[in-house]
Amino acid sequence: MPPTFRPGQALAAAALLAGLALLVGTGVGVGRERSGSGRSRSPQSRIFGGEDAALRRYPYIAHLYNEDEHAYCSGTLVHPQYILTAAHCADEDSVPVRVVVGKNRRRGGPFGKQGESIGVEAIFVHPAHQDGYDWVNDHLENDVALIRLSRESRFPPVILNFDDISPFPGETLEVLGWGAINDAKDRPDNLQVGEVKVVPNGICQQAEGLVRPSSTYERTYQGYITDDMLCAADEDTDACNGDSGGPLIIRDFFGDRVDMLVGVVSWGYGCASENFPGVCKLMQTQGPAGS
Repeated sequence: MPPTFRPGQALAAAALLAGLALLVGTGVGVGRERSGSGRSRSPQSRIFGGEDAALRRYPYIAHLYNEDEHAYCSGTLVHPQYILTAAHCADEDSVPVRVVVGKNRRRGGPFGKQGESIGVEAIFVHPAHQDGYDWVNDHLENDVALIRLSRESRFPPVILNFDDISPFPGETLEVLGWGAINDAKDRPDNLQVGEVKVVPNGICQQAEGLVRPSSTYERTYQGYITDDMLCAADEDTDACNGDSGGPLIIRDFFGDRVDMLVGVVSWGYGCASENFPGVCKLMQTQGPAGS
């Protein structure tokens, strides 16, 4: 099992983390998949209402596998040897041992046209992220981590967000993943992509009510939306169970097929809930996203 470090414990990671310091200081996200009853008692990892992504369109997408060979979270290639993901996908509760970069199909051969399998050498979790099962008190803030691969990937990394304006309120973004695609929690065969729009943090903070019309008790985002988060939603489209750690991007920001990463899927109540947007870890040199 690869070692998990906090930044400052390893100089090799410290240099790269320093370069990302402003980025990871401000967020967008979705929570980890959980087993159990249909009624959620905590925020869920959450692409619901998306469509099949074009083959090889998103070569920087990554799938994380644990020691049981279960693909449980996503990530993004941000450097030939580093994957950016959610901290709750790489902390002491869930540790990836290998990553498949650039694949499209959820199942099938991990090599060749189906992607590139690379072992995990080390994991660097945001220093202020807290481990633990208690979502509200432990996992919500600073939900970001870097995974150092055992060798460089042949696939091109995504471009990080150094723009001081984007994403702006109402801007259309794309979220990617192999997570649940409906309320029955069915999983897709192919990588899914869905369009969502930025919801200003000030509005997102006011979200409250029933997660679903059939829910028996109300929830609220009040007090939980911080400057390091980014909210995004659209009718019937959202990240969902199994999409945690995946990319939230501005498509073609720098030209054809040159996307910009603006968020990491982190948490949220429900999937495509009319009352609750998805919440991501914001990747931005300035923050917060909207007001």
